[in-house]
Amino acid sequence: MIYTIQNEFLTVRVEDLGAQLSSIQAPDGTEYLWQGDPDIWARRAPILFPFIARLRENTYYLDGQPYAISTHGFARDMVFSLAEQGEDHISLQLTDTPETRKVYPFSFSLTVTYTLEKNRLKKSHRVENRSDKDMYYELGAHDGFRAPVEPGVPMSSWSIRLPGVERVQFYGMDESCTLTPKGDAVPLEDGKLPLTPSTYGLDTMVLDITPEREVHMVGKTTGYRVEQARAIVLAMGCRERTRGAIAIPGTRPAGIFSAGTAQRLVNLEGYLPGREVVILGSGDIGLIMARRMTLEGAKVLACVELMPYSGGLTRNIVQCLEDYGIPLYLSHTITDIKGHQRVEQVTVSQVGPDRRPVPGTEMVFDCDTVLLSVGLIPENELTRQAGITMDRRTSGAVVYENMETGVPGIFACGNVVHVHDLVDYVSAESERAGAAAAAYVQGKRAAGDALELQNGDGVSYTVPQHLRLDALEKPAQVFFRVNRVTKDAQILATDADGKTIARFKREHMAPGEMEQIGLPPQLLKQARGPLTLRIQEV
Repeated sequence: MIYTIQNEFLTVRVEDLGAQLSSIQAPDGTEYLWQGDPDIWARRAPILFPFIARLRENTYYLDGQPYAISTHGFARDMVFSLAEQGEDHISLQLTDTPETRKVYPFSFSLTVTYTLEKNRLKKSHRVENRSDKDMYYELGAHDGFRAPVEPGVPMSSWSIRLPGVERVQFYGMDESCTLTPKGDAVPLEDGKLPLTPSTYGLDTMVLDITPEREVHMVGKTTGYRVEQARAIVLAMGCRERTRGAIAIPGTRPAGIFSAGTAQRLVNLEGYLPGREVVILGSGDIGLIMARRMTLEGAKVLACVELMPYSGGLTRNIVQCLEDYGIPLYLSHTITDIKGHQRVEQVTVSQVGPDRRPVPGTEMVFDCDTVLLSVGLIPENELTRQAGITMDRRTSGAVVYENMETGVPGIFACGNVVHVHDLVDYVSAESERAGAAAAAYVQGKRAAGDALELQNGDGVSYTVPQHLRLDALEKPAQVFFRVNRVTKDAQILATDADGKTIARFKREHMAPGEMEQIGLPPQLLKQARGPLTLRIQEV
């Protein structure tokens, strides 16, 4: 549910899910809050409680008892109850439940209050310990704001005001989840932290990369030039599949958009692509746009998915479809599009196990817009030009444990390696690649025999594909996706002799949600030959 508070200066909307802001608008419709983009950061303003960031192996110990808890805690994904609401203020509250006590054994209440004071929005948090013992917790605000807000106004015109603060030290986390300083402290002038991005390389397109690490580029102000790099990090991201890539039958009217294009039109350009919408595909961008289009006044008639399971995160299915009464048709696809100048009608059919339409199951929807959320393709033209070995399973480069490709000194990370569902994973992977590239420049280069990782039953792919054991000092982080929905399953890592060197339990896994495990070096060194990851249902 979304609540609204307002005054003559601002209109603020707050979701009961996570008690997070969903919109901050001026009377002229200017949106100040970040509206979410899965390619960058899908959330808007989550509240982090009772932990900030991620724990090592997602586990902490209290009184000798292990507890598993997700990144940033559970508050951001739980429904808060309404405690108090007025015209210009609102308070939402979360209290412990039997489920929260399984991962956080305390009785508590967390109250979040938003108050409008003229043209300012004040946000406050109150945590109450209702247990009879000391309660340990962390509390964080992860609000995202649009900047710049006005088209044509440079980012350097904006700043973050921190009254009374003379310098700011930025922190990050290393692979062991330890808080570490990032760079030198930044001095502030009158408590202002300027938002000034680096200008080097902006408005520049890379045309070619050679195996010798020559980078051919052209820029608006610099023209064509060639740079000899000592190390390169590939982070080109991915692009959306279009109608042509999936060959939907029918006419070619206007009104057919990729979900990402629609997202740009609504969020950045201020245009509503249509009024009556059918969405093909249940990827995260499509699910988020179903909610966004509904909030903007459009009617989303259906979300149609070819597979028998959704391609998006479970939380997005709940928050973006179920909360708004939008039907999700699994094992269905669009089999015809009709329209003269604009889309007028689409036909949706059920598909069988062979993914072919089943005659007699047709449903017809009168609509003016079709949004396509049918997958992402890593942008790897430059990767191939550099002679880097590719993995047909991920459509990305084959990489080692430090994200180095098969060409020494060239690293890859993020969606150009494999399509991620969470920006948290992209960030961690990028930090690993950046650190490895810096080490390579300094002459610290990984070497030694590599253990190959293979996908077995139930696993679609693994990243990385190779592990150099001599370079591992910490558990190797392995990402993978399953190819079917499982419950109460185990992830088994077995070597060439069939010996299981590690196993991990999972209550639920789905193809739309990427999985991660950590393989300790001491166990990997016991493995003989290729290591295979497979799923075994209990």
